Amino acid sequence: MIYRADFRIKSSKVKLISPVIFANIAKTYFEILDEGEALLQIQKLLASNTLISDMLLFGEFPINSVYAERFKPNASDTKGKRDEYRKWKKNRKLNYFLKETENMRRRIRIDRNTGVAEEKYLFNEVEKWYNENSIYCFYVYTLDKQVLQLMELALKVIELTGIGVDTSIGVGQIEFYKENGKIFKEDRLLSQLFNKESSEDYKLNLASTILFKEVIEDVEFIRYKIQRYDSRSLEIVKPPYFYAEVGNVIKVKKAKPYLQKYSNKGSNIFIYTCTFPISLDIAEKEGKW
Repeated sequence: MIYRADFRIKSSKVKLISPVIFANIAKTYFEILDEGEALLQIQKLLASNTLISDMLLFGEFPINSVYAERFKPNASDTKGKRDEYRKWKKNRKLNYFLKETENMRRRIRIDRNTGVAEEKYLFNEVEKWYNENSIYCFYVYTLDKQVLQLMELALKVIELTGIGVDTSIGVGQIEFYKENGKIFKEDRLLSQLFNKESSEDYKLNLASTILFKEVIEDVEFIRYKIQRYDSRSLEIVKPPYFYAEVGNVIKVKKAKPYLQKYSNKGSNIFIYTCTFPISLDIAEKEGKW
């Protein structure tokens, strides 16, 4: 079964793609549980084939159709084909709009040794601000409801503390919609699309998927756009990675999660990714359901 979490969010410093949503949930595990139990719960999440989508605008798919990717020129000469290709490339629908705007914030830097602001050091940072009237969501597929229950507990903590970075200055405020106190609700329509076979076995991927070696071996990417993600914590610079942006079209025999462990200076970082494929058939209806 697939479950959906609906929410409103004010702003964010990070893109809430699938690996980042997992990272925030896992971080909360380590904050509310001892290390051994947190690691056990992460292993249970993997063992139950838990998949997490990106943050999505509720009611809309990232793209419309796989067939728009197939460029077929009409011109017979090379220059004409080149001009047609440039026009085709410009009109491809590969960007997923979340009704967000960028806001510049003027910041000061704090000396962590003295705890005071450094003189004459100002810098600008860009934040993403989201439409206050829009409903956002992400989806979770899992074979174990107990995994879902602990994820929900972590989300309730995140609701109090914020999601992402710079939460101490108000970034990442998030509010989940609840029914009878529960964040997750069953989504039977998406469950049908998850299990339905698509024409030519093409599937629309609702997760940004990191290009781990194991992923490339398991998944054939048909239509995709590659992005780079860089991040750091207070203690460690996290390894950058490349990912196929949400809305990529794939062929995959079985959707599953992947986890890599990165260690540096005694600290461990777990990097998660997955595919979250659904039928492309409904995507012909202008990307909405």
